[in-house]
Amino acid sequence: MDIERIELPNGQWAEIKTVVSRRMRKAFRKAGIASVMGGGSNGAGPLDLSDAEGIRAYIMAHPEKWDLNTVDDAFLLHGVIAWSWPEPITAEALDALPDAWVESVLIRLRALYTEATPETLKA
Repeated sequence: MDIERIELPNGQWAEIKTVVSRRMRKAFRKAGIASVMGGGSNGAGPLDLSDAEGIRAYIMAHPEKWDLNTVDDAFLLHGVIAWSWPEPITAEALDALPDAWVESVLIRLRALYTEATPETLKA
């Protein structure tokens, strides 16, 4: 497993996975859908995920259900494998850390974990 250490202030550190597994990718995709769907239901039952227009209409009609932290949380929980704190790596423990420290880890995780698109491959 490829691991990278990110140095943080005050001698703290976090170690992350640098290679995405299939399990991780599946979790990231689920988080991406969950971040804008909020457990989506159109009132008549679950949304039809094959109906792109219906999904788009639902998302635009319900911005209060958006949770833009869902993907970041998935990156952190699946990507951070060790750190200098004695607590286990949990969502609650991550949320208690200074935001600037977590953001410095997320910057690297986003660079490693964001899927390539035809547009980004051209760059």
